[in-house]
Amino acid sequence: MNTGGSGTDVILIQPRYRLGRAPARRKALPLGLLTIATPLDLAGYKVRILDQRLEPDWEQILLAELKTKPVCVGVTSMTGAQIWWGLKASEVVKRNSDVPVVWGGVHPSLLPRQTLENPYVDVVVQGEGEETFFELVEALGNKKPLDKVQGIWYKEGGNIKQNPPRPFIDLNRQPPISYHLVNIWQHMMNISGRDALPIESSRGCPFNCAFCYNTSFQQRQWRALTAEQMLLRIKRVIDEYGLRGFAFSDDNFFTDPNRAHQILDGMVKQRFDIVWGKGDIRLDLLSQLDGDFLHLIERSGCLSLAIGIESGSQRIADLLRKETDISRAVPVNRRLARYRMHLQYLFLIGTPGETEADLAETVSLMLRLVDENQNAAEGVNIFVPYPGTELFDLAVQYGLPVPRKLEEWIPFSWINRRLDYPWLSVEIRKLIQMLSFCSVFLAKDREMKLFQDIHPFISFVAALYQPVARRRIQGHHYRFLPELKIAELLGFRGY
Repeated sequence: MNTGGSGTDVILIQPRYRLGRAPARRKALPLGLLTIATPLDLAGYKVRILDQRLEPDWEQILLAELKTKPVCVGVTSMTGAQIWWGLKASEVVKRNSDVPVVWGGVHPSLLPRQTLENPYVDVVVQGEGEETFFELVEALGNKKPLDKVQGIWYKEGGNIKQNPPRPFIDLNRQPPISYHLVNIWQHMMNISGRDALPIESSRGCPFNCAFCYNTSFQQRQWRALTAEQMLLRIKRVIDEYGLRGFAFSDDNFFTDPNRAHQILDGMVKQRFDIVWGKGDIRLDLLSQLDGDFLHLIERSGCLSLAIGIESGSQRIADLLRKETDISRAVPVNRRLARYRMHLQYLFLIGTPGETEADLAETVSLMLRLVDENQNAAEGVNIFVPYPGTELFDLAVQYGLPVPRKLEEWIPFSWINRRLDYPWLSVEIRKLIQMLSFCSVFLAKDREMKLFQDIHPFISFVAALYQPVARRRIQGHHYRFLPELKIAELLGFRGY
């Protein structure tokens, strides 16, 4: 190891994910950065995670850190607004030092060459970074050539070079996360009103949803910690931090029901006395679980499950490659009404080919689910055509211009949603905006308390607006929406 002296050896930047002014929110744990920082930390490197979401003066902090001549600066980025903030940080680095800038994460992994064509990016880590980034830092720190580092793209002599890809890592051989590199209490998630630390037990998903980047990023491969390893990691966090709440960050926690059963049974038998949430589960699997399994999920401390239905129209569900029978949603929802677990039904609207009739079916199902189960809520997302997905290719067929450089992907954000898609009429755009905005207010009173995390006044206004939102959804009243302008003035963007 050849570190940069008494200062920071590696700076890792967590970009903001919103453009413009936004109200204070809880900030998700920078889990991606922590996973690549952990091997470096254990090897003795001094790692600084600079979170733009938490540090309003991040630029001054970055400039001060650059004076210590770190080995490199790493930037993670999803498609969308994080690119803007990541480029802003990268520009600061390149204009004030000769420190290499390394990009990683989902978007650079999907489009490494285009990312490297930006003058502020020197290296791209493609795919998982735990082993790749460690080897890259070692090579940079020891002034060695980069041609032996698997899984990277880099610039050399004005050309872009691609090294052989790195195979997927074995999660069970990775060390526990170095949580001490951040203040975890600033990154608690709110799960049904309880604080919860994001934690990972698996990666990837074997399914083929047409809108999901994982089909390219994880190549439809699902890998997981063993139940024994997962239980050890949960217990470690409990013992070290006294935490009793967890939020699984897995793409699909229940992919292997037997493993999930072993983990949940272990939680009960070892008397962890915890609560947990954000357990992603498919509708078809949920319909097959017997009563004993459902009771185990509840007894293990589950507060919430996330269920991706995506559409009330079977035609659109088939277009999305959900490979499930949407009609199962109603009986499953009724069956789960006897349990205390909160259910977050996820919907996706605005896809190419979706009609007003399809949206009407979605609205009907949404209302039925919340009416028949007091613990049900909806999350309605506007479609974003992510690179590497089947629906991106379909969107291009419908007239979507293909971005030709990195910064042109900034509007393609899950939070700052663009609506200028060529397949959307003016009327459909307004309807989609209304549904995305008003669906937030379909939740029951206890879910509405989440607005208190933003500001008491926002919470008060949200409670007053709740019946108005429901009437808008029921009657498809979308032609006059002054509340959207008010929301933007309060810092909310994306509707």
